[in-house]
This record gives sequence, C-alpha cells and structure tokens, in this order.
Amino acid sequence: MSSSAICWAMRQKCGGPRAKLILMLLADNGSPDVDVCECCIQWLSSKAEMPAQTVKQTINQLVNIGRLEARFHPSGNGVVIYSMPLVSRDML
Repeated sequence: MSSSAICWAMRQKCGGPRAKLILMLLADNGSPDVDVCECCIQWLSSKAEMPAQTVKQTINQLVNIGRLEARFHPSGNGVVIYSMPLVSRDML
C-alpha cells in the first residue's frame, strides 16, 4: 500500500501493540491504488510472530472498532480481503 496508508495506520488508536502491528502489516501489504489487502491468517501470523488464534482475535478487535472490514475471498481458498474504510476519508 502507499506510504500514506502506513502513516494512516500509525495514527490510529487500536487498543494495543498487537492490533497496531496487524494494522500496519495489512497497510504495508495492500494494493498501492486502493485501501484493500488480500492475505491469509497464516501469513499475518508468520510476519507478526504470533499464533494464528491471536491474529484472528486481533482482527476481530480491529473490525469491532471500525479500523477494518473483512470478507472472505470468493475463491474459497481461505484468503480474507481486508479493507481499511477510513484511509481515504482520513487522507483528504
């Protein structure tokens, strides 16, 4: 994703360092043109060096506080599409 998306992620109140790390990883791994990132829990778990269950709980936390939206990829291969709905609005 763009450096502005990473800056957006850094400015967010996420509720703790785990949530901030996951949000930053998603911002860094996303598409540079849109606020969307496609990745799987295993990738996030590996990059964040935390158990997959912790990653899932952290993503749920980010969804619940409105920092992320999440939906499964239509292929059914376990990939989740994450979007950061406030990136575009906050950068204006």
